[in-house]
Amino acid sequence: MTVDNKVKLQKLFDEGLVQEIFVADESYNILQTVKKRWQEISRDNYGIFFKSLNHAHFIRYSLSITKLFDREHSKYNVISLPTVVKFIDENLLNEEIMNPFLTTKWFAQKNRNHIYSSSGSNEELLKSIVEYYKKEMPTGKYSGNVYLERSLEIMRFYRDKIYAHREDVDTSFFPKETLEHGQALLNFAKSFVTIFELAIFNALYSTDGSDYVLGNDSVMTNNAFLRLLESSKLIKGEDYNY
Repeated sequence: MTVDNKVKLQKLFDEGLVQEIFVADESYNILQTVKKRWQEISRDNYGIFFKSLNHAHFIRYSLSITKLFDREHSKYNVISLPTVVKFIDENLLNEEIMNPFLTTKWFAQKNRNHIYSSSGSNEELLKSIVEYYKKEMPTGKYSGNVYLERSLEIMRFYRDKIYAHREDVDTSFFPKETLEHGQALLNFAKSFVTIFELAIFNALYSTDGSDYVLGNDSVMTNNAFLRLLESSKLIKGEDYNY
């Protein structure tokens, strides 16, 4: 039944994609604070702790993002963008779009090749969205967006060779993993969640196609971190907002 498929899809979002995006955002905010405040927090030999904290959150950030793009597995069910878009493609293309006007407008902003129109059918619109994300999705085969493909390749290399287990491999020849790689992939994941949540559940995760409202929740951990730094007299609190 369609209802059962919608319930399952909502669970895939809530307990999978949305959670991993939250973790990545949470760690990204802390990484940015450590970078911005490094001169202050590294004094009096505290740097050794914050360097370790930074490294731990970078690995956490990297793992969450690479999990979002994991391929389908033959032995167990994987919750990732590729598997979720496949589920939608196979089970929910006939689903009624809850907010066709806003969905069409949002998708037209994301995909410049999509003609803004309110006359198309729900099925045609949802199929167009599915096909767009299948085409742009980095898969490791360079069949989608080239920059996203390269970013995912770099992040997967460090996950598979260094973070998940340690291989005897020379990493000097391989490009360094950066936050820019991660943010490109993370923004793609946010747009994916936003458009399908809007189309199928009428849930507004973005107001203009660029922000991601759930990101506000992930800032709370960083705000607590800033308050801790302030109470420890490592930073002054008057020049930031909680």
